[in-house]
Amino acid sequence: MSVFLSEKAMLVKLSISRWSSFKYDKDVSKKVALDYCADTVDAGNYNKKLLDKTALMGLTSVISEARNFNYRNTLPWHDDGARILPSANFEEYSKKMRELERQFNAAVRTFCDNYVKYVDDAKVRLGNLFIESDYPAPESLVEKFSFSVVIEPIPSAADFRVKVQEDEVEKIQKSLEARLAGAQKLAVGDLWKRIYDSVSRLVERLSNEDARLRDGLILNIKELVGLLPRLNVVEDPAIEDICIQMEEKLCQCEAEDLRNDPAARRKTLDDAKGILDAMAGYVGTGEGAAA
Repeated sequence: MSVFLSEKAMLVKLSISRWSSFKYDKDVSKKVALDYCADTVDAGNYNKKLLDKTALMGLTSVISEARNFNYRNTLPWHDDGARILPSANFEEYSKKMRELERQFNAAVRTFCDNYVKYVDDAKVRLGNLFIESDYPAPESLVEKFSFSVVIEPIPSAADFRVKVQEDEVEKIQKSLEARLAGAQKLAVGDLWKRIYDSVSRLVERLSNEDARLRDGLILNIKELVGLLPRLNVVEDPAIEDICIQMEEKLCQCEAEDLRNDPAARRKTLDDAKGILDAMAGYVGTGEGAAA
């Protein structure tokens, strides 16, 4: 099992850093505590917004998109912020991440080009709260931002080599095998949970006649159906079957059809409930864990 995972996937770690536009103000925090007769001067923290939120809006948007895309297109791993990237999804993932990195760098350049103006505006906006030393020098600002995607192979117990006693080697290999098997189970469980959450949300909305059916309700399912074959790293036939059912029964209509055609709405609701019933043996209540 673990060898299969090592052959079919890799580990990816997305790291994004940015300059924080918030600054803890110790003096103001102390003054507020005293003004309100708090028992202690550290009763709360006052964090200043050093710049208007619009200054970093472009960067914030790209960072949010990158992190969401990374999460949707990978599977959980045990630690260190790394996630499992199936080989089948490597090309699409890499292409999108390169584009997001270009957008990130462009947003950083735009922010740095306008930074002096943003600081000048902050002098007016913050008044006596403005402190020059809270702001990095313009020439060092770009160093506060970075965007990196590191890809590494998933460790394999079969590749373990070290000069220790043979019985210790066996123990370490077994431990690693157990860890990889656990990671594989976690990855499969994550897929089932995504499917369950998506379909159960559709059932919930369709069951409520007063609920507003937004276009994203079906679009999200279509996106998941397109993604599942690339994320199904263990080639689980049950996931493949559910994916086919979702495509044939839930992706053939649009949200507008469900809003305007009661018969289509009832049929789609029944189909979605049937898919949930078919998943009963694979998804634990609230956990999304594979059986």
